[in-house]
Amino acid sequence: MMRDERALSEVVGVLLLLTTAVIMLSFVQSTMVPEWNKALEYEHLKEAEAGFLTLSENVLSLTFDGEMSQSFLDLGVSYPTRPLLRNPGLGTHGTLNIEKNTVKLEGTAWISTIDASDSTIKKSGKWHRFKNGVRSNKVGAYLSYEFVGSSAYVTFWKDKKSGTAEILLDGVVVDQVSLYSPSPYEINCSLGSFEQGTHTLTIRVAKAEVAVLSIYPGPEKFEQVWESAYITFDGNYNYANAPQLAYEHGLVIAHYPSTDLPLNTPPIGLKRVVVPVLISQQSSLASGDEVGITTTLNSSSEYVFSEVTLELSTAYPDAWMRVASQLEGVSMEVNGNGVALEYSTPIVVSMLHVRASTGSVVRGSVSMGVGEQARELLTHR
Repeated sequence: MMRDERALSEVVGVLLLLTTAVIMLSFVQSTMVPEWNKALEYEHLKEAEAGFLTLSENVLSLTFDGEMSQSFLDLGVSYPTRPLLRNPGLGTHGTLNIEKNTVKLEGTAWISTIDASDSTIKKSGKWHRFKNGVRSNKVGAYLSYEFVGSSAYVTFWKDKKSGTAEILLDGVVVDQVSLYSPSPYEINCSLGSFEQGTHTLTIRVAKAEVAVLSIYPGPEKFEQVWESAYITFDGNYNYANAPQLAYEHGLVIAHYPSTDLPLNTPPIGLKRVVVPVLISQQSSLASGDEVGITTTLNSSSEYVFSEVTLELSTAYPDAWMRVASQLEGVSMEVNGNGVALEYSTPIVVSMLHVRASTGSVVRGSVSMGVGEQARELLTHR
């Protein structure tokens, strides 16, 4: 009898251990595995955000080096194999989409640019070549340029050697510009508006050295619309409540069902605006593989406006409203699916036309698809 009870106790003990193991395994399967996989998906989301931020930086970097750049994005998450545990498939397949939008510029621009070294500008006194313009330390030396228009715009160079320049219109001094600065940079000076007609602009050295880079006669009415595009990524995760990521007009956005969050600062400043214009066919790619996004500078254009309205179509108005609340000194309005920036003082708008291609990454190389883009530059914000 004792032996039977002992044997029964051993069987019951084994059954209890098995039951406990099954309960623990079920708990791990139902609770821990989803948490582990969710953590992997959120880690992947951070990597995807970094990829989009790199894309934005690469586009702007073409302003300075003009060379090809690449950013990489792993579209899928692979779950690890865990003994005795199950995953919902091998992993996830993300979706990379390219959708259409537009960029519009409308305003009054100085489209024609005359370098101060140009032979059409008359020079009195001793002037030396400096950058794209000229420089003189001879007090009284002057430049003279005749043009037809109702305004003009002059670009000077400021540094420690510089002094004061006088600006004359038709022989009358209209401005004195102090050009001294501990650190060197360009400064733009507008003559304001005056009667349309033939005028003579004179720039005279009043003190120390004066460096004149460019003269913008005019201005002219300008209006142009570019077809653009934006890039989105959906992780299609099984567990993580993750946002859609987007790159639109230089802004990286996290799009949630109820709100949009900007993840970087768009290239919008008080003195210069950069407008990345993506030119590409509308497309969609679903994959679990790594893809490369290659950007190459195709061409660039720069406009100086006395006043301008920049209109951007957007799929993420909430993100741009948040951007508008953070910008100081810039007038930005968001209405529906449109963003409007208005400048009533001189502003430089730099358009950088950039080819963009996507392709799968194979053994360290990128097998390219076809696409194009456009973009812009930001300095002296």
